Amino acid sequence: MKAAAFYAIGTIASLGAIAAESAYARRKRNGWYDAADTITNLNIGAGNVLTGLVLAAFVAAGYGWLYAHRVLEASARLPAWASFALAVLFADFLQYWNHRLSHDVNVLWAGHITHHSSPHLNLSTGIRINWLYRGYAWLLYAPMPLLGFSFESFVAAQAVIGTYNLFMHTRLRLPFGPLRRVLVTAESHGLHHSSDPRYFGNYGAALIVWDRLFGTYRELPAGVTLDDHPFGIGRAVGENPLRLNVHYLVELWRTAREESRSFVSLLLSPPAAGPALGGRHAAAREASVPFWMWLGLGIVAVATLAIQAAGMGAGPDDRAHVARIFGGIALITFLGVALERRVRNHR
Repeated sequence: MKAAAFYAIGTIASLGAIAAESAYARRKRNGWYDAADTITNLNIGAGNVLTGLVLAAFVAAGYGWLYAHRVLEASARLPAWASFALAVLFADFLQYWNHRLSHDVNVLWAGHITHHSSPHLNLSTGIRINWLYRGYAWLLYAPMPLLGFSFESFVAAQAVIGTYNLFMHTRLRLPFGPLRRVLVTAESHGLHHSSDPRYFGNYGAALIVWDRLFGTYRELPAGVTLDDHPFGIGRAVGENPLRLNVHYLVELWRTAREESRSFVSLLLSPPAAGPALGGRHAAAREASVPFWMWLGLGIVAVATLAIQAAGMGAGPDDRAHVARIFGGIALITFLGVALERRVRNHR
C-alpha cells in the first residue's frame, strides 16, 4: 500500500501542476497549451501507467535475475544515504546514454519519438511516454544490477530522476543560478525538444554534466527564448494515442517494403534527419473540446489510479488484473480516437 500511496500522490501532484500551468498559460494567452494536445498527453500518460503495471512484473524478474548474477557489491559497505546518492548518480549516467541512443538508433527512436511528437512544450509533455517504454528501457540499465544495486534502489533512483525531469518540461523561467552548470534546467531541456537540428543535444535527465563532458551540451543564443523555437518532430501525427505509440514502426515497415530493404537493418539504422524548421510557431489556439470529453478524461484518471492501487503486488498471471488494465487501455484509446475526430472537424 505504501507504493500505491506514493504513486497516487505523485499522480495527483503532477495533474495539479499541469492544471496550474495550463491556467497560467490561458490567462497569459501565450499559446503554451492546446486542449487537444493536453488531453492526448494525459491519455498517453495514463496508458503508460497501466501497461507499466503489466510490464513491471517482467522487469522486476529480469532485473532480479541479473542482480542474482552480480559481479560487485557497489554500495554494500556505504551508509544508506551514500548508497542512494551513488545509485541516483549512476542511474542518471545510464539515463544519459539511454536517451542519447534513443535519438541515434531507429529501434529505440520508435519508442522515444512518442515523447517528442507534440508541437507544444509544457508540463503535460513530460508524461507523453510510449506505452512499451518500461518493457525495454530497463535493459539499458543492466550495469546497475550487475554492479550490485538492488531493484529497490533502482526504482527509487528512477523516481527521483523522473520526477525532476518531469518538472523541467516547462517554459516558465526558473532561477537556477550557478547550479545551471550542474543540473538540467527547464531551458536546457526545453531546447532538447526543439525541432531545429542545430540544437539537438542536452540528453541529461537531472544532471547536465554528462552533456558538458561528452560534447552534447547546447544553449540558446543571447537574447533568444524558448518561445522563439518550434517544438516537435516537424510534422503532425494526430491525437490518436494508439497511433502515436506505433506510427514510427509502421512507417519503418512501409519504408522497408517500398525500398526492398531489410526491416531489421532499418531498425538498427540511425533515424532520417528531420526538416530544419526555422522561425517561430504561431501561438496555437485552444481547440474547442466539449465538456463531456474533459469529464471522460477525469474518469480515465480516476480509473487509472484505481487499477494501479488494485494491481500493486499482482503478478502477470492475475487474469482479473490484466483484464482491468486492458479495459482501461481500450477506454483511453476510444477517447483518443473520439478526440482526434472532434478536433479534425473543428479545424
